[in-house]
Amino acid sequence: MITTFIGPMFSGKSDKLIEVYDKIYNKDNVICFKPVYDNRNLGVIYSRNKSVELKCYLITQFEDILFILQGLNKPFTGKVILIDEAQFIQGSVQVLNYLSLKKNFDIYIAGLTLTSSLKPFRVYATNFIYYR
Repeated sequence: MITTFIGPMFSGKSDKLIEVYDKIYNKDNVICFKPVYDNRNLGVIYSRNKSVELKCYLITQFEDILFILQGLNKPFTGKVILIDEAQFIQGSVQVLNYLSLKKNFDIYIAGLTLTSSLKPFRVYATNFIYYR
């Protein structure tokens, strides 16, 4: 399953990722990713409304997720992937489809809908939840 939280800045998208994380009993079942290009709160998903920070692997493209999952010191046995600020991640979104459909991961993605010049970012998933 791929679920996205999309909307403008300050609409609570990262808060929704943290809510997903909070609901999971075994935190070892979750792995988080964030783009290198987002240099605010580098390496963490952060909420202005909560005092929670989720440590993330930094990536530049979706394919990096596969390399990180395969290259961990111990195999990742969890089934939940959280991705913040997905609009800055390059590469093929087919990686997410592969992980969801073939590897049975639940993927939660947060990202902006529009650039600062009001041009849409590309669509990167299927089940959209829009927040304002």
